[in-house]
This record gives sequence, C-alpha cells and structure tokens, in this order.
Amino acid sequence: MDERELQAERLRLKAVTAVIRKQLDEWEQTERKRKSDMNELAKHLWEEVTIDPQASAESAVSLSQQTQVWAELHRSYGHASAMRQALEAALPSPYFARIDFREEGQSAAEPVYIGKRSIVDEASGRYLTLDWRAPLAGVYYDYGLGEARYETPEGEVRGYVDLKRQYRIRNGELEFAIDTGLQIGDTILQEMLSRNAGERMRSIVTTIQREQNAVIRDDHSPVLIVQGAAGSGKTSIALQRVAYLLYKYRKRIQAEHIVLFSPNLLFADYVSGVLPELGESNMRQMTFHDYAAGRIGKQLHVEDRYALMEKLLAETDETERARREACIRFKTSADYMRIILRYIGHLEREGAIFRDVIYRTKPIVTAETLRDWFYGRYAAEPAHVRLDKMKEKIVDAVKVYAVRQTKRVFRQLQNDPRYLGTDKELMDWAKRRVGERIDEILEEVGAFGFVDIPAMYRQLLEDEALFRRMAEAAGAAVPPDWTSMKTYALEWLSRSTVPYEDATALLYMKESLEGLQTFNPVRHVLVDEVQDYDVFQLYVLRKLFPRARFTLLGDLNQSILAEAGLTGYGPVEDVFGREHCRTFRLTRSYRSTMEISAFTTSLLPEGEPVEPVTRSGRRPALVIASDAGRMTQLAARDAAALLADGLQSVAVICRTQADAYRAHAALRAEGAAARLLTRDDARLGSGLLVLPSYLAKGLEFDAVLVWDASAGTYVRESERRLFYTVCTRALHTLRLYAVGEPSRFVAEADPELYDVES
Repeated sequence: MDERELQAERLRLKAVTAVIRKQLDEWEQTERKRKSDMNELAKHLWEEVTIDPQASAESAVSLSQQTQVWAELHRSYGHASAMRQALEAALPSPYFARIDFREEGQSAAEPVYIGKRSIVDEASGRYLTLDWRAPLAGVYYDYGLGEARYETPEGEVRGYVDLKRQYRIRNGELEFAIDTGLQIGDTILQEMLSRNAGERMRSIVTTIQREQNAVIRDDHSPVLIVQGAAGSGKTSIALQRVAYLLYKYRKRIQAEHIVLFSPNLLFADYVSGVLPELGESNMRQMTFHDYAAGRIGKQLHVEDRYALMEKLLAETDETERARREACIRFKTSADYMRIILRYIGHLEREGAIFRDVIYRTKPIVTAETLRDWFYGRYAAEPAHVRLDKMKEKIVDAVKVYAVRQTKRVFRQLQNDPRYLGTDKELMDWAKRRVGERIDEILEEVGAFGFVDIPAMYRQLLEDEALFRRMAEAAGAAVPPDWTSMKTYALEWLSRSTVPYEDATALLYMKESLEGLQTFNPVRHVLVDEVQDYDVFQLYVLRKLFPRARFTLLGDLNQSILAEAGLTGYGPVEDVFGREHCRTFRLTRSYRSTMEISAFTTSLLPEGEPVEPVTRSGRRPALVIASDAGRMTQLAARDAAALLADGLQSVAVICRTQADAYRAHAALRAEGAAARLLTRDDARLGSGLLVLPSYLAKGLEFDAVLVWDASAGTYVRESERRLFYTVCTRALHTLRLYAVGEPSRFVAEADPELYDVES
C-alpha cells in the first residue's frame, strides 16, 4: 500500500472516529436525561401518590399509570446506556478489516469495513462499519481474492473480492494496514498469538480462521460436535458462536435462552468478559454436577468430578483404585443406563418406596396408603401424574389434620393453668405452634419428600436377582465383579453420600418418576469439555433441553478420566441420532509455540492429530533438582523472572490439590506472591497461580511450571493424558521440574530435554 492510500485510510479512520464521538456525546446526554426523568418520576411516585380510603380506586389507577410510565423510561434508559457502552467500546478500534466486494453484474466494488459492531452514519444512512456477524462479513473469513458468495435471508449473493485489507488500530490510531489475498494475514495472526492469555481471548474475532468460521456460523445442524486439538480455539469459537446466534436471531433468542455447561467456576470466570466485549449479555452458565446435586437434594452429598479425581490420583492401593475404576467404567456405560431405564419402567408397576408423612411422631398419611394410591387409585396414569395427584391429596389431608391439631392444642392450652389469655390469644398461639411444623411438612410434600428415590435405588443394588432381571430385559451385560461394585456403592449411600458414578442414575430416576423439569425456553446448549461426559449424562441433557440445539466441544486427547469420559463420538451420535449430528475436526493449534507443541504432541503418539501454527519460542525446559527444597527455590526464581519479563499469568500446575497446598506453602515460604486456586474459587486472575491438574482444564496461561514432574509422581499410563493436558496449557513458556529422575512421559517424548537445564 502506497503512502497516498495509507493517508486516505487515516483520514477515513479520523472521520469514523469523529462520527462515533458525536453519537457517543448524544447518547450520553440522552442517558443522563432519561435517568433524570426516572428519578423525578420516582420522587413523584413517593411523594404524591397516596392511597386515600375515600378514593382508593382512582389512586390505584393513577399508581398503575405512573408505574407503566416509569417502566417505559427504564427500558429507554437501558437502551441509551447500552448504546453508549457500545460506542465507548468501538471508539479505540472501530474496525479491523476491509473487503471490497463486487456483486455479479456490477462494475464497481463496494468497500466494507468490518468491526465488532455495526456503526451507521445517521446523516447518510450508510454503514461506517459492519458487524463481523453479518452475512457479508463472513466473506472476510471464508475467502481470499476472487470469487466469493454469502447467504442472506433473500438467497445467495455471488460476487468477487477485489481487495482484502487488515488493520491494527489502537486508541483511535492506525498502526498498520496490510493487503493480503490470504484468509488471515500472518502478521495479524502472529501479533494476536503473541499476546497474553486474557488479551487473546478477547481479540479472536480479528483472526477467525475459515474452519472456525464454519463452526461459528453453522445454524442448520441440530447437534454440532467439535473435536478440537488443545489450543484450537474451541472455547473462543463457542463464545463467538453464541454472539453470532444472538445477532442473527435477535428477535427470537436472548442470552437467557442459551446455556453453557462449563467445567468449573474458574472456567466461567475466564470466559465471562468475552460476550460483553462483543456487546452481548452473558448467557447462563452451570456445571452438570451443580445441577445434579441441586436436584438430588440437600439430604445427600454428591461427589463431584474433582473430588473423584483427587481420590483416584492420591490412591496408593492399586487394588482399591482398580475396584473404583471398574465401578466408574460400568456405571457410566450405556449398559448401566439401559438397566436404569428398564428399572424405572419396572417401578411404575411395582416396587416403589414411599415415606410416611409425619406430624412430629404421628403419621398423617402412611407409606402403605401412598403405595395403595400409586398402584391402585391412580395406576392408569404415568408415574409423574400419579405423584402430582397424590401430592394434592396429601396437601388436603395435611390441611385437614392441621385444623384438627390446632383445635386439640387450643383445648390443651385452655386446660393448662400455666397458659393465661383470652380464647383468641390461645387460638392464635395454637395456630402458630401447629403452623410452623405444618408449613415444613407442606414444603417437604411440595418437593416430593414422600417419595424415597434413594431407597428405590438402594433396592436395585441390594436385590441382585432384581438387578439381573433388569439387565436381561435391557439386553445389558452384568460385569463379573458386580457384587463388589454394589457393596462399594451401598457403603457410600449408607453415609448419605452419592458416589460420582451413581449420581446420574439417581438424578434420572428422580426426574423420571417425579416429572422431568424440562427447560423448554432454552434454544441452545453448549457443552465444553464434552469428552469428560459419559453417555448417561448426555442422555439426561437431551431430555432436559428438548427444544434446544447443541454445540458439543471437546478434545479426546484430554480425556483425563478415561473410565468415565468419551473415547470417541459414537456414543454422542447414539444419544442424539446420527442423522442430527455434524462433526467438525479442528487440528490446528494456535495456543502454544511450535517448540511446546512438538513436545506435547510427542506425549501422545497415538492421539488425535495436532498441527501447530507457525510461531517460534523457547524450547520447553526440564529442571532437575536435588531435593524438594531446591525445586521450590528454582520454581520461585523462574516465576519471578517470567513475571518481570511481562508475562501476566504464570501457573504452577500440580498433580493433585494436596500437592497444590504443599507447593503453595513452599513457594510462599520462599517469598513468592503465589495464590492458591481451588475448585471453590470463582476468580482466575493473574500473577503467580498454583492449582491442581484437573482444574486447569479449558484454561491457558502465559507460562506453565509443571510441579514435580518426577518419575515417582507421574507414573501410571492412565495419567498420560492428564500430563499432556497440564503441559498444553502453556502459551509461551513451559518448564518442568523434577526431583531426581523425571517422569518417563518426559523421556519418551523428548530425551534431549535432559540437556536443556540441570
């Protein structure tokens, strides 16, 4: 690009910036005015609107009218505030790309400037910038120079890209502009990839690649499966996909209609700023464990995946570990799911267990009566309808009992000389005494507390003949060590604790019998780290969100709990229907340098393919220490140097949470300002972070220091993918610390690392 053309670009940027400033000033004034109007009306409502007993109807009408006016002002204020925020966000960098697109049959191309938001010149009605999610903007990501096409609601538009230009604009200043015939110029991509973790997450729209764009804009597939290598941008793609759906279907879908199942609270914090950066509200986020634990109830503690990982990694008794792994493998299988589904059908005919509805020590409705209702009076109805009708009948019985009990207590108070007062006072006292317990009973009944789901589940485990009948009917195989498995689960349940591998079965029994609480308004569900979900969990998600489309993102290379996760996507297709599923495979990794990628890829020679993007850096380093104290000193020294060099996040990743506690204490003793992260933390932050391996899933850090990568620490072959996952969190720097001999995983991947540092 010559100097004359570059100057023209600078002048255009100046003109666009001036328009944005003008609009921003106008919206700021509008926002202030509408806020002032709201405050004035609120003051008027407080001071002037009174409810006069002589004119209550007139006052109520006045209050209603004033409230409606206030609500409209509030909506108007919200719109003005959103417009002001959008313009403020656009001002430092209004656009990042330009294409000159010439439609077929036209002689001249139209320049189109692409940014995170559309900005319209109100005087002329022309688009100064076009939102990256608009159909025409998709041409920028999908095509080089030459023929191109894009879809609109009116049909396909064909034409030609005559120019493709990329910009870096900071604080309203054009730093450089590059013409390219490629998809995304290497200069822009490399500049983005060299940034720190938080900045990269927010800037991906400027460097979306063609294969990523196909995932983002796919709005036809009911179920989209994305198998992506570590660092392929799966999480970023998911968030851009949400932004795209909110843009394209803005009249039908709002943020509350989209749900993201994330692996943990840290991950939720990590991605929380991306959608607001794009001008959209954050969707709802939850974890499968939180949903399951909430539905199963407070009476039972449900083991989560992280507690399970901690137990398995810390277990030194190989026999006990093998026993637990066998339990997990079977109870997360399709065979076990089919047994549970068959058992649920069996319970509709016989075997359901109920609890007495009790006032203090006296039953109001007995379990026997409830069983008679379930299998007698209401037997023709589905199970959940029966329970709903039983609930209504129990409520009536409780209310009748409450009246009788209140009268009984009232008479007792009258006859007891210790209680003095009028009959009205004594009756009020009786109502309060009885009412408190009655309210508790009604709350329990409303939550189906009269149905004993845990007892029904225990019944299936205890009665081996019943279990084998259900398995035979379901066409499922029973493992030879089933007796040991059921004993293990019953030991847990006797302590009011649900093992991880039993939670989904218990959850679905509850949902099926009491009535599935479907989320019908939800239109799209995204599941990150889907390789960590088992077939039964996916089946439950499909049932919970019957009207939603699904985007499932995972990496089979990072299945750190192979006994419970996916080894392929066949089970996903079995659950959702092969005809509904479309699979994308993203093999290019944009996270780590080529040197780090070469090492991590060598850790899994038989794993899913990974193609690193061209970005060089320092080789991973192996640091051999004479003892744990020296390892701590070296890690503290290196962390301080990396932070001093400008890296914002340095993660010391340990094998277990117990290891993380010890590492954190040791580093603090060395004077390092380290912060310990646990599964209960909801903020990731920056600086020197210490965390266990399984919490690092889905995250990335400028530098990763692998704590105690020693031969005696990472030993089991089953932990190879865990070690791979830890190492693939690094963007720019990877250092592994070992006391004495390093893990065989290191030596097998790159024996020359021994020579890097010792």
